[in-house]
Amino acid sequence: MIGLDLSVFSTSGRAPVGLDIGGASVQAVAIRRTLNGARVISFAQRVIPPELRESDDGLAFLKESLDSMWTEAGFESSRVVCSLPKSLVKLNFLTLPGMSARDLRGAVEMELRKMVPFDLEASVYDYIVVGPTGHDGKIGVLTAAVSREDLAGIVDAVEEAGLQIVGMSVSPCALESIVSASGSCPADQTVGVIDLGYSGTTVSVLKGGKLQFARDVGASGKEIIKALSRKIVVQDEAVELGPQDVEGILRNRNVLNPRNPSSQVSATVRPIMEKLVSQTKRSFVYYRQVFKDAAIDRVALTGGLSKLQGLKDHLAKELGMEVELLRPVGRASSDSAVVANRGLESASPDMAAAAGMALSTAKKIDLLTGELRGRNVIERVRPYFNLAAVGSFCVFLLLSSAIFFRIRNYERRDIPALRKHAEPLQPILERLEEYRKLRDETASRHEGLLALEERLPSWEGILRELSHVVPSDVVLTRVAPVKAARISMEGMVYSERRNKTLSEFMALIRKSPFFGEVLTWEVNPPLAADEGAAEGASVPASFRIECTLLY
Repeated sequence: MIGLDLSVFSTSGRAPVGLDIGGASVQAVAIRRTLNGARVISFAQRVIPPELRESDDGLAFLKESLDSMWTEAGFESSRVVCSLPKSLVKLNFLTLPGMSARDLRGAVEMELRKMVPFDLEASVYDYIVVGPTGHDGKIGVLTAAVSREDLAGIVDAVEEAGLQIVGMSVSPCALESIVSASGSCPADQTVGVIDLGYSGTTVSVLKGGKLQFARDVGASGKEIIKALSRKIVVQDEAVELGPQDVEGILRNRNVLNPRNPSSQVSATVRPIMEKLVSQTKRSFVYYRQVFKDAAIDRVALTGGLSKLQGLKDHLAKELGMEVELLRPVGRASSDSAVVANRGLESASPDMAAAAGMALSTAKKIDLLTGELRGRNVIERVRPYFNLAAVGSFCVFLLLSSAIFFRIRNYERRDIPALRKHAEPLQPILERLEEYRKLRDETASRHEGLLALEERLPSWEGILRELSHVVPSDVVLTRVAPVKAARISMEGMVYSERRNKTLSEFMALIRKSPFFGEVLTWEVNPPLAADEGAAEGASVPASFRIECTLLY
């Protein structure tokens, strides 16, 4: 049957790779979704050397390991959904009254301030509501918190390896995805999952494939290795075991063999296993009390410590129920070549959390900071933006081309046709142009005449003023302008005292508001030196006066 790769329809390209950063190892799994289901297509694993697990150099090793893992496995995507070491994440289960989402956030924050060992303001936390409990009005809430300082170290190491973190979840949420994808948990069945890791152990309960409860328990692989990393007696000889020797013993020997209870190794490991069994039972009892559910139907083991020889049988005996290994492969969920050639089947318990991270689809706990979430939103929107930009450019190109060809057609076809139709109108257009020129010239001359009219004196007022100031024995024969703002008056004097009459006339002119200074005047015949000698002669004389105009 042909399997269609659905990841090509993702808006962000290939599906993210699941990355499980544990205390003793790092696992990465790539899963491809097809119409036939999800399939493991590639995986990689690196064991962290014991001397680096508690050292600051561990982050540098993580970065180098991620570089080599991506090269070795040939992962197609650089986007990852990862989990943190259990020692860094504080997982808690709360039962709270039903309330609004806003009130619930405040209630969770108040509870976490009492439960986490670091300042909540210097941490990142998230929570999910797993569903109603068996008590009226109560809900179950799973919370996770991590110090910002610890988170920043992991994030920096992953991003320095060229990877983009698109999600930061916890192992119970990842294991829920594995159980749901496998279809091995019917709706009426309750499964307990024990995730045994180097830095901690988490007990989860899933009903119908949905996460209902999770909590951390004290037993861990680190405790076992620490307990065995001392001098023990082997064949009557004291031998000091190092961490690597201990891990070899745990891989190759059944240290929980009930037929060898006197073995010093078994005696050292047994108390830690008893603590694990005790706390697992208490977790299951607490779940039944809170959710008023029936007993756990079966238990699934996962994590690095789950491969400890004899552990499955030991837990089955102590818990009194069926115990199996939780594997990310099964029901044809992986490419056969990957399983056969690279040993995924033997490593699968270690890979369960990483595979679950790659499968995560539902709303999960996400411990990413607001900055990283904002950056991921931008990355998710970027393909749409790029697509819109390309589409807009193509539309612009099409419109520009259409406009260009329309203009070309207009120039080649329409303009010559218009010119042909306009030829009979050419004489009319020329006449119109002549009319326009005449109109403009007439308007210009009209404006000049108006300006000139404003500068000409008011002759009506001048003549009226002269009628008031001219003496009765003086007759004006001519009044005319001489220059700008000047006037010339000519006339006859019939007075016997011509000198006095003209003097009075010029004095009246000076006083008039229409006239200014008398510039020149002349009399013909000239006035006699002794005007009295001419009295009685009554000889008329002509005169000419030139003065300035004020108005």
